[in-house]
Amino acid sequence: MSDTADNRREIKARYLSAATISSAAERDKEYGALAGYAAAGGDFEHALKIADHVSAAAVRDSSYARIVHQAMTVGDFASADKAAERISSVMLRDEQFKKIAQSCPSNTTTDGAASVPGLENRNRAGALKRSDRTVGVHQP
Repeated sequence: MSDTADNRREIKARYLSAATISSAAERDKEYGALAGYAAAGGDFEHALKIADHVSAAAVRDSSYARIVHQAMTVGDFASADKAAERISSVMLRDEQFKKIAQSCPSNTTTDGAASVPGLENRNRAGALKRSDRTVGVHQP
């Protein structure tokens, strides 16, 4: 049996156990730790699923930011982008997108499935332009 399968099984057991914790703060803390463990093991989809269950926005956003960091460390820009998109804090989300864009290798293109929004085909990463946000304008 591989270490990855053993780690995933342990995380799943701890996740099921955490679901029974009555204190939302303690449950969120455990979910955040588990999302971090899954991300550190390179299982970003599992980490995202766990982080989605954190009820406190600050803890959830922190978990997503850790997933972004871990995914960028191994060069999985698509997973980093997925995690960054889920961050509810506009400032933290923009910071993560900026880090992703700045760390993309110069040969990254939008031709592949793992492309990052904001990249021009066959060009280095530039400023992200997202239709769902206007930079510098605060909306109520």
